[in-house]
Amino acid sequence: MKKFIIGILTFLLPFVLIFGIMILILFRTGEFFTPLNKLILSNEDYIIGYHFNENYYPLKGKELTFNERKQVWVLGTSRVMSFRKEMFETSFYNASGTVVYISDYLDFLKKIPKEKYPNILIVGLDQIMFQVSNDSPGKLVSNDSPGKLEDRFTIQFFPDSNYLKAFLYKIISEYDLSIIFNHLIKKDTKNKIGLGAVLENTGFQKDGSWNFNREVKIVLKLNDDKQKFSKDLFRVRNGGYSFGSSNEVNIESVVELKKLVKYCDENNIYVVAIINPLPRIINQEIKKYGKQKYFDKILPEVRKRIKSSNFEIWDINQLTNYNMNNDEFIDGTHGLEVSTVKILLCMLNQKSKLSDFVSKENLTSDLNERKNNYFVY
Repeated sequence: MKKFIIGILTFLLPFVLIFGIMILILFRTGEFFTPLNKLILSNEDYIIGYHFNENYYPLKGKELTFNERKQVWVLGTSRVMSFRKEMFETSFYNASGTVVYISDYLDFLKKIPKEKYPNILIVGLDQIMFQVSNDSPGKLVSNDSPGKLEDRFTIQFFPDSNYLKAFLYKIISEYDLSIIFNHLIKKDTKNKIGLGAVLENTGFQKDGSWNFNREVKIVLKLNDDKQKFSKDLFRVRNGGYSFGSSNEVNIESVVELKKLVKYCDENNIYVVAIINPLPRIINQEIKKYGKQKYFDKILPEVRKRIKSSNFEIWDINQLTNYNMNNDEFIDGTHGLEVSTVKILLCMLNQKSKLSDFVSKENLTSDLNERKNNYFVY
């Protein structure tokens, strides 16, 4: 019996050690088991970058609900995560990463107390939101399945078995455990929550913007534009992911946007809608293959159907003074800080309402002193 027990324990020991190491990493990096309320309510800077547990709705919702009202918000997908407080002359918060479907803008807004509403709401619109789905005409489409918005405001403290399997695979395939422990033991990880934040200084910052350190490091290792844009060029040619094929604009999507503008009108919020830019190489491919004809029709369709003195919309790809430099994008859809500053300057030059909240002189100076093609600040 004694030998049997020893045999069982010997068999289980490696699994116990592996499980223990995983729990230690999850706990010490804050990937799980980390309440955020205290940090959110403080005025301290932070970086929160989960590598696996990518539910940031509690973070964004609580920042806006429990802290001082911000005059300018940004709402959208990951494509507007590079709007930063340094770009504005007033209080600012970037609530991006909270939107998947076009109806999510209004849903998110309604979850925040009205007394916290901004003066200006910048809405980043992805072209794919206006696609008519081939398999179901009129269906509102997006890049991902969003799940219920209510669920996304609930933070998950405990990993399930599927998560642990994925976590173990990622740790073994992507990271050196000695490097992880070096960061956890020797380096200052105060106010860095999540594996991405601790190891790569990547994640959401106090103003809601995303620090793209990890993504830029990966891009800098690539040899040329063909490597950087290969996946998205393939998607353009085949009508996939962010470049779904369609000839006409999905009118239901325009109706959803109109609901948002109407609600904002009723609550004295001025809406600045931006159809997000694409790098030159992608725009050239779109024109060449012609599968995304609705892209150029979004702006006129929205302007035809939405009339409000508290609303303006810009298709950045159609602004002649926006220089779409491939070097400023990390892939076929994501421009970073340099691209974002250029967007703001273009809009200021054409008398956007944002001129009340943004300094053209300061932005120009910031752009001239940028760190590289991606980062300004």
